[in-house]
Amino acid sequence: ISTVEGVLEEVMTQTITLKTDDGRSLTFLKEGADTVNAGNGLQIGHRVKIYYTGSLNGTDTKSVTVTKIEQLN
Repeated sequence: ISTVEGVLEEVMTQTITLKTDDGRSLTFLKEGADTVNAGNGLQIGHRVKIYYTGSLNGTDTKSVTVTKIEQLN
């Protein structure tokens, strides 16, 4: 399992988008992922850590399966 951290930019029904510390915007399918530390739901502007399997290639997340989304602050 790999991880990536960033600031949550957008939460949609099936996806979330975060901006990484190096400036990339990454959009992930969130279906089937566990959500941790998000009592009131995922909050835009908060830091999150995405746990995933598969291969992240630049901003291409097509081969990634998200297993957990952790809200950090």
